[in-house]
Amino acid sequence: MTKADQSFEGDVPEVAAHGKKTAVTPDIQKHGGETLHEVVAALGCSELQFREIVERSTDVVLIHSEGRIVYANPAAAWVFGAASAMFMLGRVPMTLVHPSDQAAARERILRATTTNAAVEPQEVRCVRDDRSDLRMENIALPMTSEGRPSIVVVGREITARRQDRRLSENSA
Repeated sequence: MTKADQSFEGDVPEVAAHGKKTAVTPDIQKHGGETLHEVVAALGCSELQFREIVERSTDVVLIHSEGRIVYANPAAAWVFGAASAMFMLGRVPMTLVHPSDQAAARERILRATTTNAAVEPQEVRCVRDDRSDLRMENIALPMTSEGRPSIVVVGREITARRQDRRLSENSA
C-alpha cells in the first residue's frame, strides 16, 4: 500500500478556500498524479514564498481579527513608526486611523465582512505612533486566519504624492 492509498488517522484535515471548508479525505488524495503529501509540501513551499514576498513588500500589509492586529509586515511598522512589526501585534486597528475617518473605516470593514468581498481602494487618513498624520490608499479583503474571520488591509502611503499634486496645482 502506498502513502496515497493510506487513510488519515485521527482528524480529517480541512482546506479553507473562499470562506468554505473542504475536508481532505483519502478519496481526493490524488491531484494531477501527485500524492496529497506532495501537494501539501508544495503548498508549504508556496506559502513560504508568499510570506517572503509580503515580508519584503514596500506596501503595508496588516491582518486584523476580532478587533486586534494579528499580523503586520515590516513596511507597516516603518510607515506607522513602530519599533518593529512585532510591536503592532495586539493593537486595535482603529488606533491607526485618524478619528475623522474611523466611521468610514468601520463601515468598510462591515461591508467586507458581510459581503465576503474586497472593498474598493480608498484614501484614508491615518495616524503614526508619533501622532503625525499620513495618507494611505488601501483595500480591505475578508479572509479566514487561524479559523477566525479576519480582514487583510493592503495599503500604500500617499502623503508625498498628495503634497506633490497640491504643489503642482498651486503653481499652475
